Order: sequence, then structure tokens, then C-alpha cells
Amino acid sequence: MRNVLKPTLPVVAIPTLGITLVDDQPTQNPAFAPATFEKLYLEYATPSEEHEYLACLTGKWKTITKNFSRNPEEPAVRKGTATFEMIMAGQ
Repeated sequence: MRNVLKPTLPVVAIPTLGITLVDDQPTQNPAFAPATFEKLYLEYATPSEEHEYLACLTGKWKTITKNFSRNPEEPAVRKGTATFEMIMAGQ
């Protein structure tokens, strides 16, 4: 008796996506509604207590920068000025 291998087809499972339609119309998730995004934008664009802290830093400041990269014992010292201001209506 000869042992003959018969070709077989592999079994493949095809998952379904589970998309459901209500009255043949896809439903919109309320989390992605334009009104929701507009509300979030206005919330994040409104100045908060962090902006109040940054506002106290506005003005003209004197700066001193020390560079230790070439000679750690005698750093290069540079003096300058910096001007900070609030833009976009304090945002």
C-alpha cells in the first residue's frame, strides 16, 4: 500500500468588521462633532493661571551668559539683554 499525500486547502478565518448602519445612515460619534472641537478650542485658548505667571516675566531683562566649553577655569562671559512680551492677547 502506497502512502499518498492528498493536497488540502488551508482553513482561513475571515473576521467581520461589525459595521452597523441605523436607517442606512452611519451615526456620528458625538465626541467628534464640530461643536465639541469648538468648545475644546475655546477652553484651551483662554488664558489660564499659567499665563498669569508668564505675564509677570514680561519686560526688559539684563542677561549674563557663561560658556565653560573651551576653558572650564575661565569661562567666556557675555552680557546682553532680553525683552519678553505677551503676544496674541495674552495667550
